[in-house]
Amino acid sequence: MNKFVLIVILTSNLIFAQLDVIQRFPLQDSTKTVNRSLILNAKNGNLLYFFIEHDSIFYSRSYDKGSSWNDKIFFAKTKKYWNEMSGIVAQSGRIILSYFSSDDFTKLSYSDDNGLSWSESNQFSTNIFRLPSLSQLNDTTFWNLFTDNGDLSYIESTNSGKTWGAKKLLLKNVTNASLVSLNDSVKIIVSYSGNLVKNTSYDGGKTWSDSISIIALPNYGFYTFYGNSLNLVKQNDSTLVLTFHREYEDDGILRSDILFSKSLDKGETWSEPKELNRYIGLNLNPQITLVDNDIYFTFTSDRYERTQVWYGIVGKSLDANSPPNIYNISTDPKIPLAGNDVTIKSKVIDNKLVAQVKLYYQIDDEELQTIEMFDDGIHNDDKANDYIFANTIPKTIKDKIIFFITAIDTNKLFVQSQLDTIKNNLFDIYVF
Repeated sequence: MNKFVLIVILTSNLIFAQLDVIQRFPLQDSTKTVNRSLILNAKNGNLLYFFIEHDSIFYSRSYDKGSSWNDKIFFAKTKKYWNEMSGIVAQSGRIILSYFSSDDFTKLSYSDDNGLSWSESNQFSTNIFRLPSLSQLNDTTFWNLFTDNGDLSYIESTNSGKTWGAKKLLLKNVTNASLVSLNDSVKIIVSYSGNLVKNTSYDGGKTWSDSISIIALPNYGFYTFYGNSLNLVKQNDSTLVLTFHREYEDDGILRSDILFSKSLDKGETWSEPKELNRYIGLNLNPQITLVDNDIYFTFTSDRYERTQVWYGIVGKSLDANSPPNIYNISTDPKIPLAGNDVTIKSKVIDNKLVAQVKLYYQIDDEELQTIEMFDDGIHNDDKANDYIFANTIPKTIKDKIIFFITAIDTNKLFVQSQLDTIKNNLFDIYVF
């Protein structure tokens, strides 16, 4: 019996200057889902990269501003499907991290030696469930904002994060917030309330203005926000940088893009949002931090099959690792009989031109074969140039077909479709 060999084609690594290109974080397990990440800038100039891999939080350290990373260190267990975290580096240098633990409580740990050692994890007096966002209001006062049944609440620490008070309601009908201090008195919160809105405090956070819309979100799809994905940072020249993500359905595929906007006048006006990513697919959960006046960002993406985390610098890192996206794989007929022709279709999209799509298949125990798939309207692929590629395997017989699809674009970025299985008593189709 001939053995089926799964073909994997690896793209060559291109060498770029430091973070000229958005990069995949190198220490994550390529076989596991990684769906949250956070970069913190320690006082000694080191960067700490926190990421949630499956159900565990790990972190790593960089001594060269993200060009390379040392060791993967276990931090804590978290929930597999509810794994949110937020972090901050205080003016004193204390690093604080809050996260949702495996025992269903939001906990906090801090480090006073740049992440070399950590305090014992303490449970908050309030069990925070959604979208935590740590902020520093003055030398010793910290807030942890969170979404609470459609409103914005917070808890406060007045001793640099050692202990925390009871939950307090902050703003009604706003969610997913980020706070920045312009000075000791003036604070700004940006949050989501249909559009992106701003609230301002002129007395150190004691009272707040009414919500003012700052960025309208067009209704060409639907918008939602996962994780603590709305982030606000103040640069050294007082420029405010805001990142957020939009999610919408586009011709049958769920897409999400990460956008950023800037304000040069303390939040009064904002630039037109621009996309940070080029990949047509899922780009989620952005987090940003200030590093020597550069805005570092990290995010989740399903490019190259598995959901993993990527990072770069706003305005400097090009999204050159943006491969094609293969989805909506189908067979016609859906349940073929022995001896039928079988047409295999898939939609393939890319921010560049798709150069070639191939179908690799094995009928019963025969040798692996390859045919090209086309989007020309004459290979059972519906219409020409509609991004649906197809071709037909003639007169398949007996038990099964094993197949997978590959695509490469004009930048020579390659992707291979994921494993799926469709079974029938008369005919099995294995989709790779």
